[in-house]
Parts: sequence; C-alpha cells; structure tokens
Amino acid sequence: MEEDQLRALAANLRAELSELIEDDGERAQTDTALARALAAPAGTAGPQLFAALIAHRGAAAWLREQAPDVERAIDVPGDPTVQLGVLFVCPHGDEDFVRETLDQRVRPCSVHGVPLVRDED
Repeated sequence: MEEDQLRALAANLRAELSELIEDDGERAQTDTALARALAAPAGTAGPQLFAALIAHRGAAAWLREQAPDVERAIDVPGDPTVQLGVLFVCPHGDEDFVRETLDQRVRPCSVHGVPLVRDED
C-alpha cells in the first residue's frame, strides 16, 4: 500500500477513534501514534503509518474493513487465530494458490490462463 493511501487511512481513523476504542488511555495512545506518523516527512512515513494503523486491535479491525486486501499484514504477531494467507482459486476449479505476503503476485491459472480469483470462503 502506498504512503499516500496510508496517510488517508490514518487521518480517517483518527476521526473515528472515539467510536472504535472505548478506553480513554488506549484511544489517546493510538491517536498520538497516528499523529506522530502523520507528521513524519513524506516518503519516509510508510512503515510508521502502518505500525500506527495496526497498533490497537480495534484500529486493525477498522483497517481490515477499509482495505480488505491487507489482512495478512495487519494481524498481531503470534495470534493463533490469524489467517495464514489469502486463497486464490481457478474459476474452473483446476488450481489454487495461497498468497502469503502482499508483495506476492497472484499468477494466472497454468491450465486455462485465466486470472485466479480470491476464494471468499
């Protein structure tokens, strides 16, 4: 995800924090982290923005709804319930592929040459 997208998401998240995080201390901590990340110089803030967006479970859940393609990257390390990857399947049922990181390219089906589609189950 590009830094400008992360900046927009962080700004939108700050506006919704009161609805997402009930605890005043946790909300203030998340807001401070987002503000610091947004204040970082352009072109260098991506990792800091991403870390701030996923620092709280409520914020991470919000991000999942806003940008569902990033689910692999926004889970808390060590959480045994996280999805291990995103499954893509051939529409004709001949092949499947698990994308484990966001930078992996989803290849087309080697049998039909059609794009694999995300399995929603």
